[in-house]
Amino acid sequence: MTGTSVYASSKSDEHGDSSVAGGIALGMVTSTTRGNKDGAKNRGAYQLNGYAMNLSFDNGEKQRMLFGFCHGDRTDPFLGGTMYWMKESEAERDLPVDWKMVITENEDQFYVPGDLKEGEVFRLVISPKVELNGRSMEDWFKETVTENLSYLGDPLLASNWKSQQGLHQYYNAFKENGGDLYVLYYGMKTRSRFGRFVRLVVSDAAMAERYAKELQPALKEAFRQ
Repeated sequence: MTGTSVYASSKSDEHGDSSVAGGIALGMVTSTTRGNKDGAKNRGAYQLNGYAMNLSFDNGEKQRMLFGFCHGDRTDPFLGGTMYWMKESEAERDLPVDWKMVITENEDQFYVPGDLKEGEVFRLVISPKVELNGRSMEDWFKETVTENLSYLGDPLLASNWKSQQGLHQYYNAFKENGGDLYVLYYGMKTRSRFGRFVRLVVSDAAMAERYAKELQPALKEAFRQ
């Protein structure tokens, strides 16, 4: 009707739900508000199982939704009937074109040379930026690498730490499927108060050489982001 406006909004987060609705007409103003501080239906845990995400909420509710990625490089994820657009990172865009990404249940992501031979392994994980919270980059790097190594198994060699011109490195080896794999960590402080690391796992010296020639520029760019 002429001279009438209606508005409504709602919000749901870890603190609970809140909503407000109202209307303005000739000679009349009305509004209602509702709040609920119980955020249990907005908190919980999730588990990935193939192309499904199982959601378990703190209020006991359970939900199973279709989940996956629209592209092989794990960009543009979809949940239920909604797709979420992602911006491609510069480091990812600079990867050599003959490398491909392989997804497994045990790794966040790793890149594999296109001509990888049977039995050879080359894995790469670039961590997100983490706020150092006043810690030195060296202390954070050692703490993070020590914790991250637990996902790979017991190290076979003595700890080998090295720091030079702001670049922190760690080298070791571990067993997987009866063979020896070599792991290298590189860490560097990024912009402001953040740090990140790169984990590289190889089983062949030729691949390590390819890494140094082809992939290292992309890794250095990752530290700058």
